[in-house]
Order: sequence, then C-alpha cells, then structure tokens
Amino acid sequence: MKPSICTSLLRKQIKQSLLIAPAALAGAVFFLSLDLLTGQFYNPKNILPKIIVLFLLASGLYLAYSGLRALLFPAHSDLAVFLRPYLHPNEKALPIKDLFALVDRDLNTAADFAGGRVLIGEDWLFVRDAWGTPVIRLDALMRVERRREKGRLHLKFLNANGAGPVTGVLSEGDACVIEQHLREKQRV
Repeated sequence: MKPSICTSLLRKQIKQSLLIAPAALAGAVFFLSLDLLTGQFYNPKNILPKIIVLFLLASGLYLAYSGLRALLFPAHSDLAVFLRPYLHPNEKALPIKDLFALVDRDLNTAADFAGGRVLIGEDWLFVRDAWGTPVIRLDALMRVERRREKGRLHLKFLNANGAGPVTGVLSEGDACVIEQHLREKQRV
C-alpha cells in the first residue's frame, strides 16, 4: 500500500514549521542582543535591526503557532483549509481522517507525470512541492496556464477564482503530456 499523500504532506508542513520557527526566534534574539550590545538600540536612526528583529519574531511566532495548530488540530491545518472549498456538500462534514482518506484513495490510483511530481486521479490533481495550494479538485479546474520565468516552464492549474497549484520547473514534453491527459479527461 502506498503511503498516505495527505498525511505525508501534513507531516512535512509540521516539521518545516516547527524547525524553522526556533531558527527565526533565535535570529530575532541574536539581532536584538547585537543591537543592545553595540548600544545602538536607542538610536532612532538605526531602524533596520529593529525591523529585522520584528520580522524574525513575527515569523517565528507565526510558524510555531501554525505548526502546533496543525499538529494538535489537523482539521485546521493548511492542507485541510486547501481541501475544504473543493468538497461536495455531502463531504463537508467529514472528519479529517476521512477527508484525507477520500483524497488519498483517488491519488493512490492516479496517473503520475513529471517523475511523480504531478498526480492526476479521477477527482483530484496533486502537485508535489507546489507553490501555494498543492491540490485542486478536477471538477473545479477551469484552465491550465503555461508560465515562463527566465526560460523555465511552469504549469498553473486554475480554479474559477484564478487560484490553484503551480508546478516546479517542467520540461516542454512533461507539460504537453499533462495538458494532453487533462484534455483527454475533458477537464480543461
């Protein structure tokens, strides 16, 4: 049996949040102590270190909160928030385990493209290491856009609001195969 894609993604997000949060908080303490030790803390012209401290402190606290919230309450995790808008009315009340199982059942039998970075099932499309949301329900998929950035090709899968997963760098061949597969499924 394949490992649960949703659970793996949730664990990855929790680990990243809980590992980066202490580093950001330590950076805030370092810059604050450096500012205090040099005696520049009360200098109103020296604002950059204060901005850095506030940014690192806010980032660290947000990441710690986000990671702990996802760890303790998976139903409030980023992944659950990404999935909920795509649920049918009869699926809205599903517990988080059942919600993840619903998506995983579809993705476990999905066709994989670009070395497994894009999975297209009967109902769901999942992009590993996506920018933004990693998943979209195929019913909600309105169009696929090609994005070129510095000569590199990315695909963006868009819903009615213009939001959706964006792939990492793809070859022209991989992009064509993904688009063709979606056309054959008559989803775009």
